[in-house]
Amino acid sequence: MDETSVSEGDKGIASSGIGEEEAALDMAQALIDYKDAPLKILDVSERSKDGRNSIAITLSVPVDPSKDLQKYFGISQQNGKAVDGAWVIAKSGKTIWFPYVDPEVKYKVTIYQGLKAINNRSLLRTQHADVVTSRVTPSFNFDTSGAFLTQGLGNGLPVVTVNVNDVDINFYQVREKDQQRFLEEMSHRQYYWGIERVTQFADLVYSGRFEFDGEPNTRTKSSIDIEGIQQLKPPGIYLAIMAKAGTYSGQQMMWFSVTDIGLHARFYEQQLDVYASSLLTGKPIEQAQIQLVNDKGEILQQVLTSPSGEASFTTDLKSASLIVAQNKQHFSVVEINKPALDLSDFDLGMRANRAQELFIYAPRDLYRPGEFVDFNGLLRDADGKLVATDMLSVSIKSPTGAKIKSFKWHGNDMGYFHYQWQIPSSAQVGNWRFEVESITKQLFVYDFKVEEFLPERLKLTFNPEDVHTTQVVDKWQQIKVPVLGEYLFGAPASNNRLSTDVSVSLWRKPVERLPDFEFGDIKQSGLASRESLDDIQLNEQGIGELYYKGDWSQLHSPLNVKFISSLFETGGRPVSRSYSTLVWPSDKMIGIRADFGDNNPEANSKVRFDLVKASINGDKYPAKNLDVKLIKEDRRYFWVYSDQQGWHYKWNDNEFTELTRSVDIAKNGLGTVEFPVSYGRYRIEVRDPADNLLTSKQFYAGWNWYEDWQNSRSGSGAARPDKITMALDKGAYEVGDNVEVNIIPPEAGEAIVIVEGDTPLWSTRLFIPAEGATVTIPVANDWQEHNIYISAVVLQSGDKLKALTPKRSFGLVHLPLARASRQLAVEFDVAEKVLPNKVMPVNVKVTDPRLTGLTDLTAVGEQSVFMTLAAVDVGVLSVSNFESPDPFDAFLVNAVTVLIRETYTAK
Repeated sequence: MDETSVSEGDKGIASSGIGEEEAALDMAQALIDYKDAPLKILDVSERSKDGRNSIAITLSVPVDPSKDLQKYFGISQQNGKAVDGAWVIAKSGKTIWFPYVDPEVKYKVTIYQGLKAINNRSLLRTQHADVVTSRVTPSFNFDTSGAFLTQGLGNGLPVVTVNVNDVDINFYQVREKDQQRFLEEMSHRQYYWGIERVTQFADLVYSGRFEFDGEPNTRTKSSIDIEGIQQLKPPGIYLAIMAKAGTYSGQQMMWFSVTDIGLHARFYEQQLDVYASSLLTGKPIEQAQIQLVNDKGEILQQVLTSPSGEASFTTDLKSASLIVAQNKQHFSVVEINKPALDLSDFDLGMRANRAQELFIYAPRDLYRPGEFVDFNGLLRDADGKLVATDMLSVSIKSPTGAKIKSFKWHGNDMGYFHYQWQIPSSAQVGNWRFEVESITKQLFVYDFKVEEFLPERLKLTFNPEDVHTTQVVDKWQQIKVPVLGEYLFGAPASNNRLSTDVSVSLWRKPVERLPDFEFGDIKQSGLASRESLDDIQLNEQGIGELYYKGDWSQLHSPLNVKFISSLFETGGRPVSRSYSTLVWPSDKMIGIRADFGDNNPEANSKVRFDLVKASINGDKYPAKNLDVKLIKEDRRYFWVYSDQQGWHYKWNDNEFTELTRSVDIAKNGLGTVEFPVSYGRYRIEVRDPADNLLTSKQFYAGWNWYEDWQNSRSGSGAARPDKITMALDKGAYEVGDNVEVNIIPPEAGEAIVIVEGDTPLWSTRLFIPAEGATVTIPVANDWQEHNIYISAVVLQSGDKLKALTPKRSFGLVHLPLARASRQLAVEFDVAEKVLPNKVMPVNVKVTDPRLTGLTDLTAVGEQSVFMTLAAVDVGVLSVSNFESPDPFDAFLVNAVTVLIRETYTAK
């Protein structure tokens, strides 16, 4: 018989994961997945089932949930007292639950030999385990700080209780004149007012006692239905203050409003569009009154919504603090100062679009006091086209912000500006700014540094015989890296000092011919280190060697050994460079490639991995009987309650092997393995017993609820929406084209599809089924900016079984305009060496794609061309790692600037 001891966990309600669902057993598929897999007991521990602490037995192979298997499971208290209740087999067949346990009790669990799995494999030995259940503290709280309740769904105030049977709740209605003050305080998270504080802006309108019928020791979510309470029917904002029945201690508070108005607001630079929709149906609400209200509670503007539920505002935008909607007896509000919708999961571009763009450039960005700076500017519109040349105002500011020089900048008829400025010899060192203001008050900035620097005079080269090849060694070899130090004018860095640090880390994807395969054991991350080598002195030819040897006898993972070296001039000034060598521990290694890429696979799905046995050159070799394990890295969460933090999570970690496979790989081929996964953290391990090779990869199945839960509790207040999949039918579009955008939402619903740049350009409302729909959008003549995006909001209808407020999902995709034909190709022909104070001939070839293949150029017309050309010391460029800016990228910017605020829930 086997004995398993399970230690006591954190005090609270255990949880194996919010939202975790076990898929029903697919018998036919499971017989394939678990063919010949032995039946083992993977884990016995306390977990949460339906909010209640329970004891769970996890099996390596499912059993048949339709069979009576009670005789194979036993449970008793430590004193031998029997425990009433029956074991429950999960629908997956892999977990056996016993929910009838009390807190702070030590239980003995027995699983008897003979238990048979679906593949007819039996448990060979009786096994025992001890489990100590957690303490459960009586508690009650609202499950949200505030909400809009959808009228007609009966989904009232959400309350969470543990071992509390009844509560008293006092309901206050915020006086209309004090609504703004209340919402402002609420936006600053001042939720915990005393009754005296509440009565300063709200009146008591109803009190009642509410009972709960939750199971003992169970974290029970309840909904207090307030729909039938007449005193709470008038539109407005209400406060609910809850206390344990007959007491005033531990009061909990939330605000709410009962409504059928859902608001979705888009904030542009000079426009605000509000869309009002029914929370019950998702359809637009016509003739709803939308008001902009300032922080004094004064109405700035009010507009009635159109047949599409839209209201638009173009004035008083900066003075408004609230958007208030009212329709018959319904009321809704959006706080303008609250965080906007978090769209960080989408590609939002890098820089905002402007009506005019000034591309400022200079030969470099680092100068000494007394040197000359050539500032250049190219003025174009948002599409990179020539515009009328305006006079610009320039200020050159020192690191303290002091204005050192101001002037008016005049350009030529091609929109080109130039100004040469000598930096004062007494100039303060630090970060300077060349600020340009247009007549429309747009500000353009070029940052440059003024330092008492010397250009780099040295060049440091690693592995000079083959500078483009990564050096590869095995785990037994000493790493030897030759280095060459030279002065930029060609002389060797004779006898110069070289100082080196060595950084060691895992190199997960080192094989260039197999770029998506990961090699090595992810668990060997503890090998990461950094240390300093003894300084060396280069010889007369400027040559030296770096040596490094680690204790890698147990290594079975590729390592990146990076040499970070500084070569010092005689005066002590260094030039620093780095070089990576690869430690490849065996002639051949096992690689893993997941079919889900860098994304999380779906929970309750099958995951597939390609396996390869390869050399560092990418040559593939055969392998026999690879031992492949799917390991569940089980993180067991606990709900823990405290007066300071309320309900929060802690966890314990455990891991166990769920499934094993034996896989062969043919010569020059790949092996493939599939595993069923449920939910949570996993690791796949592949071992080659013939060569003692091990490779592993970690992944997470399903959405990471804990990370999202932490984000929602972090105080940012910014919700992340469910994502809509959107795809365009082309890579870029011309004026007059039709855009075919395929929209696939998580669930069916009424959709608002919008094309927008700095302002809304096009919109429509339609119903989109769950399988998706294609929307056709014509590209208009005036769509000439490059920050145009297509967005979709799908509003899901309300349902008694769904969320407190009906959900919405969101999608976003950039609409690229075809401009590749306007990008000039530039080639240089320059001599490799040039003597000082001599003329340097430069041949420049410029190719315009629009002229390719043309023999008659009259259609194009005569082209005026000008060019700026600078020769810069590479030693200066290396100091600041200066890269020449690209004007094509500078003009065709595509950042999202619209902000979204709304009343919908994210999940």
